[in-house]
Amino acid sequence: MLESYARLAENVRSEVGLVFVGDGKAKQELERRTAGIGGQVRICGFVQRNDLPGIYALADAVALPTHSDTWGLVVNEAMSCGLPVLLSDIAGCAADLVENQRNGYLIPVGDTGKWTDALNRIAENPELRSTMGRNSQAKIQRFRPADWASGLAAIASTLENI
Repeated sequence: MLESYARLAENVRSEVGLVFVGDGKAKQELERRTAGIGGQVRICGFVQRNDLPGIYALADAVALPTHSDTWGLVVNEAMSCGLPVLLSDIAGCAADLVENQRNGYLIPVGDTGKWTDALNRIAENPELRSTMGRNSQAKIQRFRPADWASGLAAIASTLENI
């Protein structure tokens, strides 16, 4: 993600920030690599669950360039907040949640050029961001906990009759 952001034109990087949320082994390396990149890059580190809505409220989009993620709950959360999602095509939730070019972009894992293209399109087109955000919010309505519970109850009821 950092490499893709660095490839954006300088005028885009001066207007668009990149915020990393979370902690892990790669944080120090990420901080080191960030030092040489112009633009607005911030590393928040760990954020309490209760503080996440504030992060989403400041965002124009959410990117999850995962190389291996079973689901990626951050995608559900971002969509609930009306944000477009940029997502690696191997994320577990990719097929269920992101419709390429409708509510975000599915990007081949590790394809820095395509990540840069997607970042550019999102950064330079507020109308596209808005439309994708509305589409995200509409799509995630089918994934509410109450709907999941109803589906589970229906399955349990069916099993009782066997």
